[in-house]
Amino acid sequence: MARSNHFWKRVNKGFDSKFEKTLHEGALSHCEYHPEDKFNYSIPHYYKPDFVWRNSGKTYLIEAKGNFTDTSEASKYKHIRDSLPEDVELVFLFQHPGVTMPRAKLRKDGTKATNAEWAEKNGFRYYSEKNIGELFCGK
Repeated sequence: MARSNHFWKRVNKGFDSKFEKTLHEGALSHCEYHPEDKFNYSIPHYYKPDFVWRNSGKTYLIEAKGNFTDTSEASKYKHIRDSLPEDVELVFLFQHPGVTMPRAKLRKDGTKATNAEWAEKNGFRYYSEKNIGELFCGK
């Protein structure tokens, strides 16, 4: 692995590499270097729910979770929720709602955030196998 040349970076501030500096001073000297322009991009992803229930013009995507594998998996569901139409709701069915989230930070009282707390904090309805009937009965 090549070592970083800290001296070169101090002398040539603003350039990410010698190649960029050479281009800026030569073939691309007429171009704006590191402009303020920013361009959003997204990578298409697809979500396939575990269960779907349709009732009275509304669709419920039911995600059965024993536990999240990591924090990025939990974040994924926030992106899914934000991309759904108004008549579609993502609902969690936790095997154990009280299980702690992976990599949850220790709070001052010594506890960690649970699946249920994560769902509440992020605006998701959640159920367990014992009370999932409440979704279907409208309670």
